[in-house]
Amino acid sequence: MLNAITAGLMIIYSLNVLADISIIDGRDDLKTIMISGKITPSDFNTLIEKEKEILSVGKLDQTVLLDSPGGDLTTAIKIGRYFRKSKKYYRFVMVPSGSVCASSCVLILAAGIHKLPLDGSSIIIHRPFIDKNDSLDSGQQKRNYKKIEKIVKDYLSEVNVETRLYDDMFRIDSDNGKLLSKDELVSYGLYGDDPFYKEANEARRAKELGITKSELYRREGRKDILCTPYWSQCQQAAINPGMDDESKDKACAPYAECEDEVLNGRR
Repeated sequence: MLNAITAGLMIIYSLNVLADISIIDGRDDLKTIMISGKITPSDFNTLIEKEKEILSVGKLDQTVLLDSPGGDLTTAIKIGRYFRKSKKYYRFVMVPSGSVCASSCVLILAAGIHKLPLDGSSIIIHRPFIDKNDSLDSGQQKRNYKKIEKIVKDYLSEVNVETRLYDDMFRIDSDNGKLLSKDELVSYGLYGDDPFYKEANEARRAKELGITKSELYRREGRKDILCTPYWSQCQQAAINPGMDDESKDKACAPYAECEDEVLNGRR
């Protein structure tokens, strides 16, 4: 379940952004980075420049938005590794409803500690396309792709995503594509929380509450039962363009109160 802060960003996701790396104004003076269009080698440096621009005058949100048909594979992996290294800023990697994340863009999505392809988004995979790979020899082609396989699988292993994702990508023609279902996204590890970060976070939360992890799981389950109606109310407010920030905060307050009471054993 998305947290209330992330849900509060949903109202800005329908904006049309023309630049490849752009800045979007969010709530509470937070700035959000969006990567759209074809990924090119210059995009990494542009990302760093945009980040510095934001941090020089304000605060960078923990969510990055994707809407890209893919592009340069090396750059996508470089950006993904940077997101993991800079997890203080890029914890949530989101594909907004109506957006597409295809080809090498999927490798950026893979970097998120919290991966959030929203309902209505399209995540598409196919074999990496090497523009300058013009060899007519099948043996050479195999050697070329073996190198790519190692690069991609090493990266996927680093970010705790199933390496078989590359195997499945490879079997789909570069001029075609496969739209992944939610079940497939979950099975690859492209939806939801990084399992190792989640386990560490839950251990920390249980320690803070002074309870065992099993008790934490019991309370989390109770929270989902008791607090879901309030969460739905918060979500609806977040995507309502007619509500101001104060009204949205008030709409989300009952969920935050319910969550606090349940997790602290008062309800």
